[in-house]
Amino acid sequence: MEHARKNIWNYLSGVAVTTFGSSVVQFAIIWYITLETKSGVMMTIVTIASTLPQLFVTPFAGVWADRYDKKKIIVISDLAIAFATLILAIVFLSGYEAKWLVFLIAAIRSLGAGIQSPAAGAFVPQFVPEESLLKVNGGISTIHSTSQLIAPAVSGLLLQFASISMIFFIDVLTAVIGCALIFRVIAPPLKQKTIKSSSSAWSEMKAGLKYAKEHPFLKEILIFYASFMIFIGPSAALTPLHAALKFGDDVWRLTSIEMCFSIGAVIGGLVLSATGGFKNRILSLALSCIGFGVFTVLLGVVPYFFIYTSLFIFMGFGLPYFNTPAVTMVQQGVDKEMLGRVMSLFVLISSSAFPMSMMIFGPMADYMKIEWLLIGTGLIITLLGVRVWFDKKLHEKTMIVEK
Repeated sequence: MEHARKNIWNYLSGVAVTTFGSSVVQFAIIWYITLETKSGVMMTIVTIASTLPQLFVTPFAGVWADRYDKKKIIVISDLAIAFATLILAIVFLSGYEAKWLVFLIAAIRSLGAGIQSPAAGAFVPQFVPEESLLKVNGGISTIHSTSQLIAPAVSGLLLQFASISMIFFIDVLTAVIGCALIFRVIAPPLKQKTIKSSSSAWSEMKAGLKYAKEHPFLKEILIFYASFMIFIGPSAALTPLHAALKFGDDVWRLTSIEMCFSIGAVIGGLVLSATGGFKNRILSLALSCIGFGVFTVLLGVVPYFFIYTSLFIFMGFGLPYFNTPAVTMVQQGVDKEMLGRVMSLFVLISSSAFPMSMMIFGPMADYMKIEWLLIGTGLIITLLGVRVWFDKKLHEKTMIVEK
């Protein structure tokens, strides 16, 4: 047990250090492009560069995670990102500050994240005892939420006193420290049964999709997860515009929305990690989904800004109770030799569902009130949660798989 605690401590510490450094640099890149160009086109380019490569590489990354040493994939991809960032820092220090280099590094960072994410999701259950898995996932969720809360302010503050090239060195330093901690994690090797070295990545990706389709509950969980991610688009991306139109376009209002959601997510992750959440994982998914839907509806009708921002605290609090049990159920119920490919599906959904959502609801916001979009999507999210709650077959399949 002491050995397991040491592994968990090293891993969570490593993730905390690398996530914070990466988040600071990622926001610094966004702020830098914003301040230097003041161009919507440039912001679009950096956004695409930061997200699109991950979508292309993730399916292959799932196969690699099932085929090779997951810990080495995590460490090597993180160090590769740091090395690319180091090269950019040196080039900038020499006086050559070309914007295309920033876009290139953003794309490389996205590739690294796409390779790392499935391996990380598949690596955790390899060394964490099953009874501690949800708490550890809750801790990881808290780390990411805390970084998202603190990193924007830290990036903005650093840009006031240091050059962008100096900030790039933060990613290098935190990557080295974090990878050293993660590398100390000792996990028992897995017997790889389904992947042969002669198999092509395409055939193994198809095998992963077939496995997800035929699994007792995985297909339903993935569809439910994707549906949820699509319909939260308006509450996640259109609320700053909604608040500006309804309550005023003061910057502090927009900042407070983001901060309240992040604070709620941090608190929710801490509580989940400390208590272990609901024993019935499907119930946890359903309740958090219903709560998120109800609060989304309320965003469309509340008349006062302080109530509006308070709702984001509750929405942020409930999100770990949706994401963490979903990931934990997959980690516990899926065959270990298929876990990398299944986790890549989760990464793909979380990375692509939101852009798809904005392609649908973004243009709609120009032709109808955002209040109606919030109320409509909130009702759909609520119904999704109710459906899962009363889906007895899904409850039964989950209990069978978890046993």
